[in-house]
Amino acid sequence: MVSLLEQMPLLENFSGHSLSEFKISWSMWQDRCKQVLETTHFVMDESSDILEIMCGKLECFVKHKDLCQTWYHLLTSHLLYTNPTVSVMSLHHAATEMVPVYRDHMTPLDEILLSAMEFDAHQVLTLCISQFQNSWW
Repeated sequence: MVSLLEQMPLLENFSGHSLSEFKISWSMWQDRCKQVLETTHFVMDESSDILEIMCGKLECFVKHKDLCQTWYHLLTSHLLYTNPTVSVMSLHHAATEMVPVYRDHMTPLDEILLSAMEFDAHQVLTLCISQFQNSWW
């Protein structure tokens, strides 16, 4: 499993290559992870969890959400193993999967961040005014 993790493609190692080449390499690596997960019997639960994280299984990330302090920490961790080249336009969609996990711990700043990910400038300003009670802008 360590060698599989060491083989994980990193975008920084693909300088001079196209994004498509990275995505193909990423897809092949992800397929290898899934194959190992399906064909290996694990003695320790921790090994299985690590491989499930490498496969990007949302259930495993949610199971270990206590290791992440915020929904955007969990989002970043999940995207690293599912879609490391996520576009800015897709961030809000990805965030909507993580927000329910932390719904009870959402702060006004989280709402501002979500609105920013939606590119809803009006809502961002409205929330900032109500949260910070300072309308200097």
